[in-house]
Amino acid sequence: MLLVVFALPEEARVFQKRLARKRKQETFFDGMLCGTRVGICFVGIRAKAMADFEKTVERLEPTLVINSGFAGATRALLEPGDFLIASNYTTAHIDLPVGSWVDAIGPFGSVEQVSGPADKQRLGEFSVAVDMESKAIAAVCERYQIPLITARMISDGRDESIPAIFAGGRLRNAREAIEAGQFALRMLRLTRLLADRLTELIRSATANHGKRLSGPP
Repeated sequence: MLLVVFALPEEARVFQKRLARKRKQETFFDGMLCGTRVGICFVGIRAKAMADFEKTVERLEPTLVINSGFAGATRALLEPGDFLIASNYTTAHIDLPVGSWVDAIGPFGSVEQVSGPADKQRLGEFSVAVDMESKAIAAVCERYQIPLITARMISDGRDESIPAIFAGGRLRNAREAIEAGQFALRMLRLTRLLADRLTELIRSATANHGKRLSGPP
């Protein structure tokens, strides 16, 4: 089976609805998609709930983990809605099922807090995007010897800041409230697009399962 990991349930809202015969388990959801059993679990912002992820891995013994959700762009040509595969947090031996729905492949940077424009421009020297969970997820997959694909969607461009309320802050004035509303509308659209891209990825991964996707020869 495949296990798809997100930081937050909100990121998986649309994708989760696509599972058939969905069941809520102790630390995960599971169901069927594209003829494959698919699990969904959440690690929290900054991967604070890694214990739940490890319990799920031990229970399900997935043949593949897909680390998904959103990331911030560090390159000027990338924009919200682009779907990226992280070259440094994807198992090297996997024959990536890349189609027209993948916009870029490159290294991701790992950060401890939400990055603003200045940080993202600096990190762009050695990464195409940044997030706060992929490094920890990759470490667990390596420890358990489970193949991993990190495939995330850009939520904010290199020159953008995420509204403070989405990073645990508070709205300070009317302008911030308007910006937060606009960002929320964007994320509603992007969660639908993310579900579409993930479905394509899972369909391709399932089709390639005969190529020893679960491990090297």
